This record gives sequence, structure tokens and C-alpha cells, in this order.
Amino acid sequence: MIPARWQLYLILAGAFVVGLLGIRSSLLAQGEARLRARIETKRAAARDAAQEIENEVDALDRDDLKRRAAVWVRNAKR
Repeated sequence: MIPARWQLYLILAGAFVVGLLGIRSSLLAQGEARLRARIETKRAAARDAAQEIENEVDALDRDDLKRRAAVWVRNAKR
């Protein structure tokens, strides 16, 4: 049999290890949440930029759009 004092030490050591694993798990979850929030922020910024470009293109008349596309495609300097 294991003496009572050793049992107490083993129980305390086990509780300590379980506590450390719980803290580690919590920190990993927080880091993952921060990463997801950062990714969502970047996605929202990209979506807003794409919408702004689409709105700008929709606002141009056909001749202005053709002129801007020619400059962009041919890299013409005007």
C-alpha cells in the first residue's frame, strides 16, 4: 500500500497538473479567438475595399471606364 502522505502528494501533484492543463487550454482558446477576430477584421476590410471599387466602377460612365481600363491594361502614361 501507498502511505497516506504519499497519496496526498500524488493527489496534489495530479490537481496541479490538471490545473496547468486547464490554464493552457484557456490560453490557447483565447489566442484562437484573437486570431479569428483578426482574420474577420481583414476579411471585412477586403470586402469593404471590393465593394468600394465596385461602387466606383458602377458610378463611371462607359467612356471613363474604357479610358481607365486602357491605362490600367496597357500601363499607358497620360
